[in-house]
Amino acid sequence: MLHFIIVCSLLLYSCVPIELAPDIISDSELEQEHNQGQNQDQGKESEQETVDYADTTKDFCWARSEGVRNVLRRASQMATIKWTPLGNVPWNRGVFLSGSIVVGIPYSSTKQINKYIGLDVSIHTFMTAVHNPRSVMYTENLNMAPYNGINCATYYGTVCSTCVDYALGIDIPYPSMCFPDHPDFDEVILTDLGQLEPGDVLYRPGHVFMIYRVAKSSGGAPISITKYEAGSKICCLETVSATKFTERLNSEGLRVFRYKKIDDVKEYSPSEYIPVGNEPVVIVRYNDVLCPNRGDHSVYRVDEPVIINSFDNTYTSLIVEGDDYSRSIPREDDLEIRDLPPGSYVAYLVNDDSRSDSVAFIVADPHVEIQKNRNLHIEFSCAQGTPHYCVLCDEVGSFKVIVDFSEEDVDRGFINVDYPDLDMYYCKVVFQTPFGTIINNPIPVSRL
Repeated sequence: MLHFIIVCSLLLYSCVPIELAPDIISDSELEQEHNQGQNQDQGKESEQETVDYADTTKDFCWARSEGVRNVLRRASQMATIKWTPLGNVPWNRGVFLSGSIVVGIPYSSTKQINKYIGLDVSIHTFMTAVHNPRSVMYTENLNMAPYNGINCATYYGTVCSTCVDYALGIDIPYPSMCFPDHPDFDEVILTDLGQLEPGDVLYRPGHVFMIYRVAKSSGGAPISITKYEAGSKICCLETVSATKFTERLNSEGLRVFRYKKIDDVKEYSPSEYIPVGNEPVVIVRYNDVLCPNRGDHSVYRVDEPVIINSFDNTYTSLIVEGDDYSRSIPREDDLEIRDLPPGSYVAYLVNDDSRSDSVAFIVADPHVEIQKNRNLHIEFSCAQGTPHYCVLCDEVGSFKVIVDFSEEDVDRGFINVDYPDLDMYYCKVVFQTPFGTIINNPIPVSRL
């Protein structure tokens, strides 16, 4: 069995201008129709025009299959989740202000450290990190040292391509430039907006977004388009008139790609933090006593310190328990633990007569070795996780080659790939654990 390799590159293309059907209603009628009963406060989070959030109360009756419904449910999670920062949280052009209500997953290109929400970390981990005022959401800024990233700030986030990847059930963060060459996508030559379907991906070099819903008149002509898109600040759902969508389609030269496996998207996990469709509203009970600095259910590499933040000084000791491991440590507000062996752990606080609720985390030991022969020989292993894929990237983390491991690659523990056309690059292997992904410390590799 061969592994799947994508070499990321930009392509030249042409497109066919789209003309509107004659019976489309006016923009003013559309705005009047969609503004009734909508929450205008949510719309303020976006910089786009004619904004309102799509009605998800009908459990996605416009979707043709359960697979498409799962795609829309996953998109709704990313775009309509509400979170309230307990301190200022950085984003690319400013901050999310402490105490404000933010709607949508924050935009941040976390490619250097692989911390994309939905793909690398769970919504639970993100939300518990937000609830921890001393977590990485407040103490780290990926745009500054030691990260010095590009197009990023928030420690956990998403970008245009990864929010689409997540919605479609694709568990590898393919960048936007990969979509035209991806074998699981067919291009749709669009001659009419009525051809658009929920789940279709709109592409131009450097950006992608997804169709969420196409509302049509009784005569079948498109009235409005609801799109699912990560902009410079948040991931959101926005509804625009068919007229405005057509203008954007033509001005940006957008191409349409359709996911071949969309009807087979079976995985969807409801989240207590964001009810979708007809799911019941749940009152979330946070652990206000302690939390890892990366959030509950987070993953640490064995060479990284595990930091447990605690907030109740009536407890005297922190208990850390794992497989064949138990340790009592005097409580500190920010307790740094550096000598934990690889494994799965729970931690909780105790005093003479009580015990707190516990938190959980994983310490992993990803091991990667490289040999340079006539091609690049990469060996990998991790007792706490399964090898998932390999990336050859530049110094800021931009993907140049992505290798999706086959079952045969995983079983034998190595791959051979051709050298990328770079004088210097970095090799990362991503391992999947029960609490998200972990990467090896990126290995610099020079051309032979």
